[in-house]
Amino acid sequence: MTSSSIPRVTGRMTAESINQSLRSEVRKGIAYEEINGVVWEMRRLEPEDEQQIERYANRLYEVQNQDKTPFDHVEIESEVERRFARQLDQNRDVKYYIKLPAWFTVDTPVGPYNPDWAIMFEREGRLYLVRESKGSMDPPQLREDEAIKIDCATKHFDAIGVNYAVVNTMDDLAKQVHAL
Repeated sequence: MTSSSIPRVTGRMTAESINQSLRSEVRKGIAYEEINGVVWEMRRLEPEDEQQIERYANRLYEVQNQDKTPFDHVEIESEVERRFARQLDQNRDVKYYIKLPAWFTVDTPVGPYNPDWAIMFEREGRLYLVRESKGSMDPPQLREDEAIKIDCATKHFDAIGVNYAVVNTMDDLAKQVHAL
């Protein structure tokens, strides 16, 4: 037998073989023992998780009319959005609505902008709208970067032929729809 016919074991293969044996021995040696009076629960390790879950649950609006949106809950960011979701849910003229996901953005000079809602009305065909819900319709009441993003979104949606506007209530939306 020549030395060229003997398989050569490289350093990497040797290290992998040793590591595999080590992992096997570690597994065999694992043992747990109960300590009287001590209980470890996940929430003891991560106490803020319960608070995060509660905060998340408080940001959900439970949809009442399941035919109008694909989800049984809508994640909202403010009481204005909660009120508006409820109004969309209850309004007979609204055929379909969805809270736009965070990945749905429009690029602006001051960063990505995520509008709030896509809404569909059905009257003499379909009318599709994109709306931003705000507590105030007065531009000076908005943060400057927010106002710039809304201005950019207005131009963006206008350029692609999508009806976009800012609303405060369903009444605002109804007036905009009837004006079309």
